Amino acid sequence: IRDSAHVVWGRCMALMEGGLPYGAFRDGFRTFVRSLDPDARAELQAHISPELVHFVPELGDGTLAGGNRDRGDQQVRIFELLLQSVGYVAERRPLVIVIEDLHWADRSTLTLLAFLIQSLSNERVLICSTYRSNELDRSHPLSKWLAEHLRERAGRIQLSRLNRSETEEQIEFILGSAAPCKLVREIFARSGGNPFFAE
Repeated sequence: IRDSAHVVWGRCMALMEGGLPYGAFRDGFRTFVRSLDPDARAELQAHISPELVHFVPELGDGTLAGGNRDRGDQQVRIFELLLQSVGYVAERRPLVIVIEDLHWADRSTLTLLAFLIQSLSNERVLICSTYRSNELDRSHPLSKWLAEHLRERAGRIQLSRLNRSETEEQIEFILGSAAPCKLVREIFARSGGNPFFAE
């Protein structure tokens, strides 16, 4: 996917309340900017607002842009500038934004994600988020968020556990060769078909 599209890949962390706002987005954009070659980074810096340096310091030259705005106004401004920047990047190459472990997302991350989902229209942007459905109950903040924001503009794919045959395929892919039956049997029994545990 990285050969045909830019990828911004961030992960929500299981932190105590009061963690870094927009952590998954900051992490993803920080890694993306660092992955650019010097010419591409300079071009991006030339086409975005210096105000975004507060959101992604890697976009700056070591000096932060000033400005004392009301916090609410500042959030709206940053969201709009980020939307413009996403659109600019997607003009050159399709952009995939991946946010993992959304069940751990803080409120600010969910707010920004909802803004992008509702605001993007014809841009070549795909947003993918993952969450563990077994972590959610009706009182979980993400349950309400999903019901409110993923009605018409999103698809949902429920991933089930792997069966024994699929687990064997995964093991063979990891090993690069045929997997012994005993190994497959033991890993499938211990992992319960969870590919992360199997690996």
